[in-house]
Order: sequence, then structure tokens, then C-alpha cells
Amino acid sequence: MESEVISQAKKLYALAQKTGLLGVESFVDVFSDVKLNKIAHGLDEDRDIFMVNSREVDAAGKIWEDGVHDRIMTDVSQIFIDYLQEKGKSFMLDYDSAVEDIVFNFKSVCSDLDISDIGEEKIEGDWYQSMKIGEDVFKYKMTDQYVPGDVLYDIGRKLFPLSKALLCTNFGDQDQYLIVSLDFAPEFTDFGFFSV
Repeated sequence: MESEVISQAKKLYALAQKTGLLGVESFVDVFSDVKLNKIAHGLDEDRDIFMVNSREVDAAGKIWEDGVHDRIMTDVSQIFIDYLQEKGKSFMLDYDSAVEDIVFNFKSVCSDLDISDIGEEKIEGDWYQSMKIGEDVFKYKMTDQYVPGDVLYDIGRKLFPLSKALLCTNFGDQDQYLIVSLDFAPEFTDFGFFSV
């Protein structure tokens, strides 16, 4: 397992360097031996448990092998996105984040858009949160359930003409986001990221 974990980590590291998300950071800065060994060791333990509990299942080994690649990719990608977040190159949002928080977090990692929060206002009895991108104003009814998704969708649409993509992952408890060149976005989907 260890060689496959290291192989996936190296592929993601090379992609991140190619996209400019990483610069002078070495492979071990992003993917420490301790973290990669922990993934591999955990997989070895889980495989042993799976095989013991699947003795009567036909092709148990094949079932394990078919699923383990996705788990490796998820674990490696989580280390990567956490590293980027520590370095201020990605951001995290709660499912109920306010427009103000989304704009602030986006601006902390990307200066490609002229974006600002323009506060709350009451319109015909309903409260709205608003943001401005360039000259365009976007208003979101505060009682709507998917305000963060709508805000991120609108940001993503404004990034698209700049040949940028807003990517998301939800490996952990919260959604995490990063911005990459549109040309490289499909390669990140191989590591479990998806476009907003």
C-alpha cells in the first residue's frame, strides 16, 4: 500500500506545481513521511480486517482493490488541501456561511475579482445579503437554504471568463475550496475535486 500512497501523492504534488499552487515547497513539506505512512498503515490494517470478515465473499480481494484507490486518493487529497489552507491558498466554508464570510474567505486566497460584501437590506419584508463583483450586484434572500452554494456559483461564473475555476472538495466535515486555471480543473477531478 505504501508505494501506491506515495505514487498518488507524487502525482498530486506534480499537478499542484504545474498549476502554480505550489512553488518552492518540497514534496515532504506537503506530504510528510509520517502522514503518508499513517495512510498506508491504516489501509493495511483495514485490509486485514476486511479480508477476515469477507472470507465467504467471492473475489473479496478484488472488491478491496477496486475500492482502495478512491480511499487513497481521498486521504492524499485531504492532506494536500489542508496544507494549502494552512498556507492561505485555499479556504473552508460552513454550509450556513453568510455572504460576508464567503466574500472574505474568497478574497483571502484570490485577488482576481473585484468583489465585496455590501451588507444586508430589507426588501418588501424579506432580508437579503448582497455582494458586488465588478459592477454586478447579487442579492440572496437570507431565508433561502442554499445561499452559500448560490454565492459560490456566481463567483465561479465570474471566474470562468478569467480562465479560472473554483473547485470544491468535501472529504472532511466542511467544504474546502481552491482556485485553479481552467485548463487544469479536469485533472483535479481525478483527485476528488469538483467544479462549483
